[in-house]
Amino acid sequence: MDGNILVPISFIASVFGIIYIYIASRHRERIAMIKYGVNASQLVNRKRDLAQSLKYGMFLMGIALGILVGYFINLFVQEKDHPIFYFSMTFLFGGISIIINYRMEKKKANI
Repeated sequence: MDGNILVPISFIASVFGIIYIYIASRHRERIAMIKYGVNASQLVNRKRDLAQSLKYGMFLMGIALGILVGYFINLFVQEKDHPIFYFSMTFLFGGISIIINYRMEKKKANI
C-alpha cells in the first residue's frame, strides 16, 4: 500500500473513532443516570443547545465564506497560488461570525 493513502485513511478512522467514543460514553452516562434514578431532563438545557448550534453554524459559514473570498482574491492578484489569502480570509470571516453571534446573544439577553 502506498504511504500517501495511509494519512487520509488514518485521519478518517481517527475522526470516526472519536465520535464513536463520545457517543458510547454519553450512552453509558445516561444508562447510569437511569440506573440510579437521576432525572436527565434537569441536565439538558434546550435554549443553550440552540445557542450553541447557532454559534457553530455561523462559525462554519464564516469559514466557508472566508475560503471563498480567499479563492477570489487569489484569482485576481498577480501572485498566484499563495496560501496566505486562504488562511487570512478564513480566520477573518470566522472571527467576524463569532463576533456577530456574540452581539446577537448579548442583544437577546438584554431584552
